Amino acid sequence: MDIDVSLDRVALDRALRQSRKQAVFAAAVALTRTAQEAQGEVVAELPERFTIRTGWVARGIRIQPARRDRLEAVVYSRDEFMARQETGGTKEGRNGKSVAKPVEVRRNPGQTTRPSRWPGALLDKPSFFAAPLSTQGAYATARNERQAGGKRSLAGRSAHGGRMFSRSASRTAARGEVAYAIWQRYGAKQKMTKGRYAGKKRQPIRLMYVMAPAVEVEPRLGMGDTVRRVAFVRFADNFEQAFAAAIATAR
Repeated sequence: MDIDVSLDRVALDRALRQSRKQAVFAAAVALTRTAQEAQGEVVAELPERFTIRTGWVARGIRIQPARRDRLEAVVYSRDEFMARQETGGTKEGRNGKSVAKPVEVRRNPGQTTRPSRWPGALLDKPSFFAAPLSTQGAYATARNERQAGGKRSLAGRSAHGGRMFSRSASRTAARGEVAYAIWQRYGAKQKMTKGRYAGKKRQPIRLMYVMAPAVEVEPRLGMGDTVRRVAFVRFADNFEQAFAAAIATAR
């Protein structure tokens, strides 16, 4: 996003008459200082826009200083995924894989999801499995998945029957009409009071991830608006200070 800033014409003419060389130098300094101030403001606003779990995103907000031969300063994020947070859009899985939406894998909003808790890693552990969701958002059996129109090749695998989905199957599960998820078995077996397993002892399960072919991302970063606001307010003052210092120290 390009943001153009300018000086009052009278102030600019006065600076150019005094010293064109120092005016260009001061412009480069002012642009760099303004970008630094905008960078600080973007970082300060991150907790208002996101749940911050680590300092990674904040450290990724960088600037490219201006130079005499390039009167342009840039505020940017080094992280490619932040571009979608600025503009919004659809996030799709890579190479045809599903996008995992975390549910109970994070016990609190500020918790970091480490690689050992990512979907692929969880499915390598015996207490986790992939299975479809029912229309009520609970565990779906193979039978009611077929009724919902899911693929028979996947529907025939019942996790409660002892057969788990493979990792490769979980990557393609979300392509069907029935939503798939990653679940965890935990705790001691409990006697069920209703449903098809009423009277039997079953191990409780909890929903860790919901798998989807794509998710919509709302624009939340607001970097362009923040940088524009800071630039319009601060550039002129930064230029005046930089030019005065340049003239005072000129040889």
